[in-house]
Amino acid sequence: MDILIAQIQADLRSSDALRQSGALLQALQQSAAGRDVSAVARSTCEEILASPASAVSKKLAFDLIRSTRLTPDLWDTVCSAVRADLDFPDPDVAAAAVSILSAIPSHRLPRLVADAHREIAACFDSPSETLRLAATETLGCVLARDDLVLLCDTAPGLLDRASAWWARIAEGTLDRSDAVSCAAFEAVGRLFQEFETKRMSRLAGDKLIDGENSLAIRSNWVVAAIDLVWKKRNALMARSLIIPVESFRATVFPLVYAAKAVASGSLEVFRKLSRPGESSNNSGTPTAVDSSMSAEKHVGVSDVVSHLLPFLSSLDPPLIFEVGINMLSLADVRGGKPEWASASIIAILTLWDRQEFSSARESIVRAVVTNLHLLDLSMQVHLSVHLCRLEHDLSIYVEELVASLVESCFQLSLPLPEQKNSGTEGRVIGALAYGTGYGALNWTESALEVVEVCRPCVLWDCDGRSYAIDCYLKLLVRLCHIYDTRGGVKRIKDGASQEQILNETSKISILDFLYKVHTPRISARLIWAIAEHFDMEGLDPLLADDLEDPLNIIISNIHNVLFNTESSATTANRLQDVQAILICAQRLGTRNLRAGQLLSKELEDFRGSTLADSVNKHQSRYILQILKYVASHPESRSSSANAFC
Repeated sequence: MDILIAQIQADLRSSDALRQSGALLQALQQSAAGRDVSAVARSTCEEILASPASAVSKKLAFDLIRSTRLTPDLWDTVCSAVRADLDFPDPDVAAAAVSILSAIPSHRLPRLVADAHREIAACFDSPSETLRLAATETLGCVLARDDLVLLCDTAPGLLDRASAWWARIAEGTLDRSDAVSCAAFEAVGRLFQEFETKRMSRLAGDKLIDGENSLAIRSNWVVAAIDLVWKKRNALMARSLIIPVESFRATVFPLVYAAKAVASGSLEVFRKLSRPGESSNNSGTPTAVDSSMSAEKHVGVSDVVSHLLPFLSSLDPPLIFEVGINMLSLADVRGGKPEWASASIIAILTLWDRQEFSSARESIVRAVVTNLHLLDLSMQVHLSVHLCRLEHDLSIYVEELVASLVESCFQLSLPLPEQKNSGTEGRVIGALAYGTGYGALNWTESALEVVEVCRPCVLWDCDGRSYAIDCYLKLLVRLCHIYDTRGGVKRIKDGASQEQILNETSKISILDFLYKVHTPRISARLIWAIAEHFDMEGLDPLLADDLEDPLNIIISNIHNVLFNTESSATTANRLQDVQAILICAQRLGTRNLRAGQLLSKELEDFRGSTLADSVNKHQSRYILQILKYVASHPESRSSSANAFC
């Protein structure tokens, strides 16, 4: 290794450009292999960077110092070389010097920028495409970093120059070069992404947290970029159409983010953030985007959607996904249309069977489920028929799908107050109170479709997660309660409506799943949901001994829960399951004579077994007394049932 290092150093000291580039390539190979090549760092800085050399050698030298450790005096040499090379006649050498700016330590950037800001700014006006591309790519990465934003907070001169460079980068989206234009789109998108996600850099293990001034600085850059993109959106959309299709993805997010910020009013919030010291009543100078021009906003958003829509049928799966996700975000703004969401979701679902996109199936399901609320309920049900058949390893997303569908049903039950923030604030558990008020019956027809589509969820083994199943059962109970209180009839000859018949049929169908339920906990909850609203009087007495009789199915599953001896059932959940089953037995037995007789036998056996603790034995004895009293007073069964239940 020492011999190789000595040979590399000798080649670097030679005046032969070919030997120098070969030596640098060898050093890069050793560095890539994990070997320490810091011994050649001084020779590289002094013989290549600080001396005249070819453009190839300069590029290789800059690549090498990125992967080595430099002493402070060597960094001084590098900074001096960068300042000198920025004004070099060969644009390739100047481009290599610009590209190293991203590797310069943060504490050296302000001085370097102060000394070479004119040369850096001149790179954007260079006739060389290579130099413009290097300036756009490098500054787009450097200026988006949190550490540079903090430096701008303490150095006003650096802030002014950084703001001017961001303006030049944004204008570069209309550059005549496809590569420069694409790099400018990527840089603007990176700025939006950093601002939106609030990512934080880590330097030397310390987390940099944005202060008020840092947030104002970045907000000012974002506002300026949004204003330019929105003002020149037609030109930018036309420019993106002549960019090579493999680079079109970079143009999607900046256009969509700017359009959404303007249409949703977020831009005005960003403006206030960019002026932390000003009063909210101080409007300042007229802005580039007038908030009162709502018609222009809607037309502009529609133009962006029309621009993106043809790419949903592209042959490139990543492009389809990128366009679909961004169109979904536009469908969520004021004036957005469900058609935009449906077209995007359908396009994203077409990627499911694409072999080259199979690794991103979780992203597909997550994108569809989180944006399902943008569709009307009938379309949600239609899509859910497909989504509920997905692979078992994606069950967590299918669970979220069921919860989202049920939530949509309850949100349709009454017009809820407008929510400013979308998300999980309106989950179904908190929205149940809206299901039985005035106007609640308008949503029941669609809700029955949801019950039918989501019925297989009771068979899922969710590893302890029961939120989706709970949501489903709460919807079923609410429908049963509504149909029972509308007259309590369950047969056509008694005047039952078609919806009531469908609801009763759904309950009978769910009974068939009881034997396939994975856990006693879900079985107990399912029995709890059905038992109170089950049509006991409509049972055929000729099928009393049939195992497929609905009442026999319920009694059999009550027995399975009470006498379950699996090790997993000995946890704290068993106490809750048994309590729920005992209450169900009490309600069933008081409503029907045959049910009371069958349940009395089960309760006697359970009371005498070792599986019942003292509390369960006492409760079983109490229920048996109730069932005995109701059986001896058949003429007042309904009133007795209500009294004891």
